Amino acid sequence: MLDEDYYSCKCGYEVSVLDVLNKLVKLESCYVPSTKEVICGECGSKHEKSIQIKKLKCPECSGLMEEKRVKDVVFEGVIVPGKTIQIMGAQYKKPIHSDSLGLMPNQVAEHKEKFPYIPIDSENRPVFTNKTDHEKYMKECGIIKIPSSNKPKRKYFTKTGDN
Repeated sequence: MLDEDYYSCKCGYEVSVLDVLNKLVKLESCYVPSTKEVICGECGSKHEKSIQIKKLKCPECSGLMEEKRVKDVVFEGVIVPGKTIQIMGAQYKKPIHSDSLGLMPNQVAEHKEKFPYIPIDSENRPVFTNKTDHEKYMKECGIIKIPSSNKPKRKYFTKTGDN
Protein backbone atom coordinates (compact mmCIF):
# COMPACT_ATOMS: atom_id res chain seq x y z
CA MET A 1 0.00 0.00 0.00
CA LEU A 2 1.25 3.47 -0.83
CA ASP A 3 1.66 6.19 1.80
CA GLU A 4 -0.35 8.76 -0.18
CA ASP A 5 -3.60 8.92 -2.15
CA TYR A 6 -3.78 6.37 -4.92
CA TYR A 7 -5.94 4.78 -7.60
CA SER A 8 -6.76 1.11 -7.27
CA CYS A 9 -8.45 -1.58 -9.33
CA LYS A 10 -10.24 -4.79 -8.32
CA CYS A 11 -7.43 -6.81 -9.86
CA GLY A 12 -4.98 -5.35 -7.28
CA TYR A 13 -3.22 -2.77 -9.47
CA GLU A 14 -2.39 0.43 -7.53
CA VAL A 15 -0.81 3.68 -8.67
CA SER A 16 -0.05 6.92 -6.84
CA VAL A 17 -2.15 9.99 -7.63
CA LEU A 18 1.03 12.07 -7.70
CA ASP A 19 2.56 9.80 -10.34
CA VAL A 20 -0.55 10.20 -12.49
CA LEU A 21 -0.61 13.99 -12.05
CA ASN A 22 3.11 14.28 -12.80
CA LYS A 23 2.58 12.08 -15.89
CA LEU A 24 5.06 9.47 -14.64
CA VAL A 25 2.35 6.85 -15.21
CA LYS A 26 -0.03 7.10 -18.15
CA LEU A 27 -3.55 5.83 -17.59
CA GLU A 28 -6.24 5.72 -20.25
CA SER A 29 -9.46 7.51 -19.40
CA CYS A 30 -13.00 6.84 -20.55
CA TYR A 31 -16.45 8.31 -20.02
CA VAL A 32 -18.93 6.20 -18.09
CA PRO A 33 -22.65 6.96 -18.51
CA SER A 34 -24.45 7.46 -15.23
CA THR A 35 -28.02 8.41 -14.32
CA LYS A 36 -29.38 10.47 -11.48
CA GLU A 37 -32.98 10.41 -10.39
CA VAL A 38 -34.57 13.87 -10.24
CA ILE A 39 -37.94 14.44 -8.55
CA CYS A 40 -40.17 17.34 -9.63
CA GLY A 41 -41.03 19.67 -6.73
CA GLU A 42 -44.49 20.50 -8.05
CA CYS A 43 -45.98 17.22 -9.30
CA GLY A 44 -43.60 14.70 -7.66
CA SER A 45 -42.88 12.80 -10.87
CA LYS A 46 -39.49 11.07 -11.21
CA HIS A 47 -37.13 11.69 -14.12
CA GLU A 48 -33.73 10.24 -14.95
CA LYS A 49 -30.95 12.67 -15.78
CA SER A 50 -28.08 11.15 -17.73
CA ILE A 51 -24.55 12.43 -17.08
CA GLN A 52 -21.11 11.20 -18.06
CA ILE A 53 -18.30 10.70 -15.57
CA LYS A 54 -14.64 10.57 -16.54
CA LYS A 55 -12.94 7.47 -15.07
CA LEU A 56 -9.51 5.90 -15.44
CA LYS A 57 -8.95 2.44 -16.92
CA CYS A 58 -6.63 -0.12 -15.35
CA PRO A 59 -3.69 -0.89 -17.69
CA GLU A 60 -3.72 -4.58 -16.68
CA CYS A 61 -7.40 -5.64 -16.79
CA SER A 62 -9.05 -2.57 -18.44
CA GLY A 63 -11.43 -2.31 -15.47
CA LEU A 64 -12.45 1.02 -13.93
CA MET A 65 -10.17 2.32 -11.19
CA GLU A 66 -11.30 4.04 -7.98
CA GLU A 67 -9.55 6.85 -6.15
CA LYS A 68 -8.62 5.91 -2.58
CA ARG A 69 -7.66 8.44 0.04
CA VAL A 70 -5.38 7.65 2.92
CA LYS A 71 -6.85 9.14 6.10
CA ASP A 72 -4.97 12.13 7.44
CA VAL A 73 -3.55 11.59 10.91
CA VAL A 74 -4.13 14.55 13.21
CA PHE A 75 -1.60 15.00 15.98
CA GLU A 76 -2.82 16.92 19.00
CA GLY A 77 -0.34 18.85 21.07
CA VAL A 78 2.16 19.31 18.25
CA ILE A 79 4.47 22.19 19.10
CA VAL A 80 6.04 24.12 16.26
CA PRO A 81 8.87 26.48 17.30
CA GLY A 82 7.45 30.00 17.56
CA LYS A 83 3.89 28.96 16.71
CA THR A 84 1.02 26.99 18.23
CA ILE A 85 -1.24 24.82 16.09
CA GLN A 86 -4.85 25.31 17.15
CA ILE A 87 -7.03 22.24 16.77
CA MET A 88 -10.72 22.45 17.59
CA GLY A 89 -11.26 20.89 21.01
CA ALA A 90 -7.55 20.82 21.84
CA GLN A 91 -6.49 22.00 25.28
CA TYR A 92 -4.98 25.47 25.62
CA LYS A 93 -1.37 25.53 26.86
CA LYS A 94 -2.46 27.67 29.82
CA PRO A 95 -6.04 28.29 31.01
CA ILE A 96 -7.44 31.62 29.80
CA HIS A 97 -8.86 33.90 32.50
CA SER A 98 -11.01 36.27 30.45
CA ASP A 99 -11.11 39.85 31.78
CA SER A 100 -13.43 40.98 28.99
CA LEU A 101 -16.03 38.33 29.86
CA GLY A 102 -15.82 39.03 33.61
CA LEU A 103 -19.00 38.86 35.70
CA MET A 104 -20.59 41.03 38.37
CA PRO A 105 -20.86 39.28 41.77
CA ASN A 106 -24.67 39.07 41.43
CA GLN A 107 -24.31 37.22 38.08
CA VAL A 108 -22.16 34.36 39.42
CA ALA A 109 -25.09 32.16 40.55
CA GLU A 110 -26.81 32.49 37.16
CA HIS A 111 -23.53 31.69 35.37
CA LYS A 112 -22.96 28.53 37.45
CA GLU A 113 -26.51 27.39 36.65
CA LYS A 114 -26.28 28.07 32.92
CA PHE A 115 -22.61 27.07 32.34
CA PRO A 116 -21.60 24.47 34.95
CA TYR A 117 -18.68 23.25 32.81
CA ILE A 118 -16.91 26.66 32.86
CA PRO A 119 -15.29 27.48 36.22
CA ILE A 120 -14.98 31.00 37.64
CA ASP A 121 -11.83 32.27 39.36
CA SER A 122 -11.62 34.42 42.53
CA GLU A 123 -11.98 37.64 40.48
CA ASN A 124 -15.26 36.46 38.84
CA ARG A 125 -13.65 35.76 35.48
CA PRO A 126 -14.59 32.67 33.43
CA VAL A 127 -11.70 30.23 32.93
CA PHE A 128 -11.45 28.51 29.54
CA THR A 129 -9.30 25.42 29.04
CA ASN A 130 -10.14 24.62 25.40
CA LYS A 131 -11.28 26.37 22.24
CA THR A 132 -14.56 24.46 21.88
CA ASP A 133 -15.90 25.56 25.28
CA HIS A 134 -14.66 29.10 24.68
CA GLU A 135 -16.48 29.47 21.34
CA LYS A 136 -19.63 27.73 22.63
CA TYR A 137 -19.77 30.12 25.62
CA MET A 138 -19.38 33.19 23.42
CA LYS A 139 -22.02 31.95 20.97
CA GLU A 140 -24.58 31.25 23.72
CA CYS A 141 -23.92 34.67 25.27
CA GLY A 142 -24.34 36.41 21.90
CA ILE A 143 -20.79 37.76 21.83
CA ILE A 144 -19.13 38.14 18.42
CA LYS A 145 -15.35 37.99 18.31
CA ILE A 146 -13.88 40.38 15.79
CA PRO A 147 -10.47 39.27 14.54
CA SER A 148 -7.74 41.83 14.94
CA SER A 149 -4.47 42.28 13.13
CA ASN A 150 -1.30 42.33 15.20
CA LYS A 151 0.79 43.50 12.29
CA PRO A 152 2.45 46.89 12.71
CA LYS A 153 1.17 49.63 10.45
CA ARG A 154 3.46 50.36 7.52
CA LYS A 155 4.86 53.71 6.62
CA TYR A 156 4.85 54.57 2.94
CA PHE A 157 7.41 56.93 1.49
CA THR A 158 6.94 58.48 -1.89
CA LYS A 159 9.64 59.87 -4.10
CA THR A 160 8.89 63.32 -5.37
CA GLY A 161 10.03 64.68 -8.70
CA ASP A 162 13.24 66.67 -9.14
CA ASN A 163 12.90 70.37 -8.27
